[in-house]
Amino acid sequence: MASRKPLPLEAALAQHRDAVAAFLASAAATEPDAWTRPDSEGKWSPAQIAEHLSLAVEAVKRELDQEPGMKLRLSAWKRFLLRRTVLPKLLATGRFPPGVRAPREIRPTLPPGSREEALRRLEAAARELETRCRAHPHAATLRLLHPYFGALPASDLIRILAWHALHHRSQLPGAENRSLR
Repeated sequence: MASRKPLPLEAALAQHRDAVAAFLASAAATEPDAWTRPDSEGKWSPAQIAEHLSLAVEAVKRELDQEPGMKLRLSAWKRFLLRRTVLPKLLATGRFPPGVRAPREIRPTLPPGSREEALRRLEAAARELETRCRAHPHAATLRLLHPYFGALPASDLIRILAWHALHHRSQLPGAENRSLR
């Protein structure tokens, strides 16, 4: 497989900013009575999805601060295999493999707060992540841990976060009536 060059960090941050803005707009348009109601059995409510996205961004911010982020979930050889097979498709299309459980650190656990509070939290976390990435002394060569892929260029991890926000945006009530990308 040919070596793939990661996008510049600024381009990845712009993708993430746009994806979070799209999620926030769709979540803000969610009917108030649907905010805490899952679409179906075993699925997350829009409130839980917003918390999940906030937790994911906050985990990456913690790692930038050299604090514990997310733990690696797979052995080295499985991570290598996923980086060669799944990661290129994910970065190109935004399609996540079906049935993959969210790492424990980013599963929603809080009782649902107000929609406005949840969306402010996500917006603030995304803005802080962008600021910290830019301010990092090794921003151009920075690598961050993903629980299933291992250490990745920061721009790849930020792009995964962008696709992640769009993936969950499509799960919001009424998303089928909104342009996704």
